[in-house]
Amino acid sequence: MVNKEGKTVIHPDAGNVSNPKDYMELAKQDSSYVPTAKIFKAMMEGKTGTGFSYYKGVRRLVGYIPLSGPEGWSVAVTTPLTQIEGNVRNTLLMSVITGLFLLLGSILIVRVFAQRITRPILEATQRIERLAHGDLQDDIEITKGKDESARLILALHNTIRELRSYILDISHVLDAVANNDLTVTSSVEYMGDFVPIQTALLKILSSLNITLKKHRLFCRSGRCKLRPGRFGRTESGRQFHGAGSNYRELNFIPGGGLRPHKG
Repeated sequence: MVNKEGKTVIHPDAGNVSNPKDYMELAKQDSSYVPTAKIFKAMMEGKTGTGFSYYKGVRRLVGYIPLSGPEGWSVAVTTPLTQIEGNVRNTLLMSVITGLFLLLGSILIVRVFAQRITRPILEATQRIERLAHGDLQDDIEITKGKDESARLILALHNTIRELRSYILDISHVLDAVANNDLTVTSSVEYMGDFVPIQTALLKILSSLNITLKKHRLFCRSGRCKLRPGRFGRTESGRQFHGAGSNYRELNFIPGGGLRPHKG
């Protein structure tokens, strides 16, 4: 603590109180006392501020402020810069370590979320590649959620199931026709651009049934002779079921058309 004449009145070292130093005079003789002299001069003028000084060879940070009262005293608080720098270094080190942990945590969190986003897309891509090679058997695992990746997986899952149902239905109809059964019907509801396929299947079945019905009427008129009983297949004949009755063997005429088999 310093009075308005610049004399030290309270100090941790009692020698500085009993034998106070005149830093103004010391600064004229030794330039190392100049920073301390400036601080003492500011305190004598009742100013508030901070500064740096040397005490016993140690550079110190000094903060000073005047006290209220008629004495005009000012109080100064000092601390070694090494202590402040040590605290700053410790704080900086803790900040760096904390920042690294936060960075690593952020990377892990981002990686987890990135995998949740990219994994369904990767699975969808692989499944589409297998679909391009004709694989309609395997279903894709549906992803929980309502984001774009989950919607993509669900749409692909529905697409595979619809395509599979169309292919199975077409195969069922064609197999039945190949086995001479013209009573087969399509059991799947086709949608969108697949409707013409179902329409074509129905037209083929209808056309074959009409043709065979005409042959039945033709044969009923007595202009053809059908072999009675059960018939096995021959190289030129087939047994058909459709048009409301059982047809025996019909020969295929080269160049198109049908004719009844002659026994």
